[in-house]
Amino acid sequence: QYEAGRIERMRARKPRYAMHELTRMPVSELLALNRRPVPCGMEKKDLIQLLIDEERIDIIPSPEPVEYELETLKSMKIRQLKVAMEDAGVFFRPEDIVEKQDLITLFKNSGRLVLI
Repeated sequence: QYEAGRIERMRARKPRYAMHELTRMPVSELLALNRRPVPCGMEKKDLIQLLIDEERIDIIPSPEPVEYELETLKSMKIRQLKVAMEDAGVFFRPEDIVEKQDLITLFKNSGRLVLI
C-alpha cells in the first residue's frame, strides 16, 4: 500500500537538480527532461534556462565551486583533501577510493572544483 502510494507521488514530483549537475548533464538527458520538441540548434545553456523558466525542474542550492591549484591538492594530506571535498559538496563512498590520486580525480570530475 505504502510503496504503491510512494511510486505514484514520485511520478508527479518535479525533478530537482543543482545547477552544476545540469551543466554536466548530456544534452540528450536535458531533452528528455523537457519532454517537448525544441528549436534545432538550441545551445545547452539555453535548454537549461528553458527547463527552469517552464518550471519543468526545481533548482536546489549548492555551494559555489572551490578553487585550488593541482599541486596544492597533491601536497595535501588525505584527511585535508577529504575535508576540502566535503566543504565543496563532494561526497563519495570510501570503498570506491583506493589511493589519494583517486580522491583528486573524483574531485576534479565532480564539477565542484576549479583548477587555477
